[in-house]
Amino acid sequence: MRLDHLSVKISRQLLQAGIIEHDLESQLLICKALNITKENYYAQLQKHIQQDCINNINLLVTRRINKEPLSYICSYREFYGLDLYVDCRVLIPRQETEIIVDKAIKFLKSKVSSNQQIKILDLGTGSGALAIALAKFIPESIIYATDISNDALQVAEINCSYHNVGKVVNLICLDGLTGFVGGVDLVVANPPYLSKKEMAEVQPELLFEPNIALYGGLAGWEKSVELIESTGQIMNDGGKAFFETSPECIDSITREISKKQNVNKLETHVDYSGNNRVIELSF
Repeated sequence: MRLDHLSVKISRQLLQAGIIEHDLESQLLICKALNITKENYYAQLQKHIQQDCINNINLLVTRRINKEPLSYICSYREFYGLDLYVDCRVLIPRQETEIIVDKAIKFLKSKVSSNQQIKILDLGTGSGALAIALAKFIPESIIYATDISNDALQVAEINCSYHNVGKVVNLICLDGLTGFVGGVDLVVANPPYLSKKEMAEVQPELLFEPNIALYGGLAGWEKSVELIESTGQIMNDGGKAFFETSPECIDSITREISKKQNVNKLETHVDYSGNNRVIELSF
């Protein structure tokens, strides 16, 4: 079968399975299975594909029809212009999380002129997305990237090595901040924030992602409050923390945190889709 005909056939299969971007995903799955670039894909559209190659493509298509996330199938996700390796050991980085990098960089620009080396904590690093993005911006900083999952840290190590930031990013296996010693100037985090009810109603794709990276407690916001409270104990004077959460949780979190004495200022920010997404805390 010719590649262009095969691509149309796969696109229709994906459409029938409810995949919205079926044309694009058809192309990406073919490129993955044949190990070719997008440019080679277009150059070979008239080429006849051997049956063994078609079989390999169909295996990937079946996985996608079964709602496995495309990022896991392709072992790839772009975040803040960076190519990241991802698999089922880590949460897939989302575009809405990029606002944390923007907010953090804006804050760090006011700190880099000082003689003191900037210390950053990426709390619950997963694939390493936030830590690596910040390491690229301030390579002279010290970044601690923690996660409770050793499996996740193995993925983060792959990405740190690929982006040559292994000397900047220190990967540490920790449960929250238990055992963390020292002060930091910046904390960034995308903690789990789905409620028990939301976990029972998630889209099928989310079932492939680590439960520990999704479930935030009975109401969804409990884990975030716990981590924010711990964060206040390690912040240097003048430091900031940026936590991602959901529009459904943000009011509950801010209400709980506003009762604490160690936070000088608390602000919230919308993401680039206009949803309440980020909590900024000044210490």
